[in-house]
Amino acid sequence: MVQTLRSKTITARKAHRCELCTGVAVTPGQQYERTTLVNDGHIYDWVECSACATVARRAWDWSARLEGGVDFDACMEWANEAISATDADDRTVAAAYLRRVRGSGMVHLFERDVDTKEARA
Repeated sequence: MVQTLRSKTITARKAHRCELCTGVAVTPGQQYERTTLVNDGHIYDWVECSACATVARRAWDWSARLEGGVDFDACMEWANEAISATDADDRTVAAAYLRRVRGSGMVHLFERDVDTKEARA
C-alpha cells in the first residue's frame, strides 16, 4: 500500500520531468506538485506538472480511489474514457492530457484519436 509522507506545491528552480505526461513539463519559475511516497519499503518523490495534477485527481476519483494510488496507466485509462464523457470539462482536460502524452513520444493513443473524438463532441 502506498503511503504519502508529504505533498506540496513548489516553484521550480530547475526543469523537472512530469511523471504522468513524461515531458519536461516543469520549467524554472513554474509551480508543480511534489509528493514523497512510501511503497513496499521504498521512499520516492512523485513530480507532476500542474495540468497533470488535475488529471491525477480526476483519475483518482474515477478509479474509486485505488489502494495503490493512480499512475500513468490509470490516468491513460481515465483519459481514454473521459474523452467520450458527457461532461465538457472532463473531455477538455482529457484531450489536453492525451495531447501532452502523445507529444512526449511516450505512447501512441490506444485505439482512440483525440481529434476525431473532439470533432464528434
